[in-house]
Amino acid sequence: MYELCRDADPVTESQRSLLWLRERADCLWKAHFSDVPIGYPLQVSWGIRAHHRFGSISARDEKAVVRLNMLFAFPEVPEYVIDAVLVHEFVHYAHGFGSGLPKRYRHPHRGGVIEKELALRGLLAQDVRADEWLKTCWEEVYRQYRPDLVAKQENTQTRFTPVLPTNGRTLQEIETRLNVLAFRLGSEPYALGWLSATRRHRGMSYFFLKEKTVQLHPLLADKKVPDCVIDLELAYWLTRFQIGANWQKIALRLSEAGFQKTLDDALAYKRNRWTRLLKTQ
Repeated sequence: MYELCRDADPVTESQRSLLWLRERADCLWKAHFSDVPIGYPLQVSWGIRAHHRFGSISARDEKAVVRLNMLFAFPEVPEYVIDAVLVHEFVHYAHGFGSGLPKRYRHPHRGGVIEKELALRGLLAQDVRADEWLKTCWEEVYRQYRPDLVAKQENTQTRFTPVLPTNGRTLQEIETRLNVLAFRLGSEPYALGWLSATRRHRGMSYFFLKEKTVQLHPLLADKKVPDCVIDLELAYWLTRFQIGANWQKIALRLSEAGFQKTLDDALAYKRNRWTRLLKTQ
């Protein structure tokens, strides 16, 4: 079921070849995934030189195509990082995403299904080790090999400062509100942080799966933003982690829990004033 995708190799001898990648993937599959039913034939190749995408799997012409970040061909990236990304995509294949097999789950990542599968196959420690390297070392490698894009990003994406104004909301104050809301909704509070926002970040908050943290846009520190807006952002994630991402179901749950006025007032602010606040920065 395993096929070689005939893409071009990296251009220098110091880089890992496509043949090397295929052989690496083949060994990992035979060692850890030989029990997985055969769906679409599996192809592995180098992909684009990306900043945040390390690997992907997709179904194309009844083939499961796994692509790894082309920058992983450079020797500065440890082999165990490449292995971790490959087996991550193989887990997606086994779960029916991009493979033509029946889907075992509705969502590819929700509920920690990847980590659970890796643990069952004795691969979780490697995944944790790779995550640590990516957090601490990847940025330096990316800057080394894509200085053109780094310069462009720094020139075009002016960042907001996450430093709070003297009389602004602190993260500790918001965490206190979160604990109160979690008690009202019968949920568990989550980790909070400030987002290092660019002008492309139009939302008020984002969830980062790797860090398992909800990060708030630093403009929410401004007390000109009403408390009801903060409460809705916090309650939204509390409810989403309980029942999923369907907005209608989230809004209904919040309304039933006595948050209808918070919903109405916060959504009115978002529609009428949040965009204008972003534009003034």
